[in-house]
Amino acid sequence: MKYKGYWEFDRKDVNEVNFAYMKMEEQRAKEPEKWAKVIGNPMVVGGHDKGYTIFEADEPDQLGRICVWMVPWVRFKFVALFDAPAQVALMAEKEKILAESLEEKK
Repeated sequence: MKYKGYWEFDRKDVNEVNFAYMKMEEQRAKEPEKWAKVIGNPMVVGGHDKGYTIFEADEPDQLGRICVWMVPWVRFKFVALFDAPAQVALMAEKEKILAESLEEKK
């Protein structure tokens, strides 16, 4: 599953963040199966201390590992991303089932 991971940190911690990130990447290279995969590059929003990264993870622990590694310097919020056409099809299917159920009750 893909996730959009919003992150932010205090500018005063930029050196610690960079150091922790480099060390985390070393660990990710050694055991990639334990970490969420990064899709593309991290994107900065409104300055260098806020942004987001797209991740792909099979297990929530792969995202949790990133959070634990970057504490206390970086704060994360993850949002699941869903394929829009598949979700629209699912919503249409749900609406059809609900409409049929309501008709049966009449």
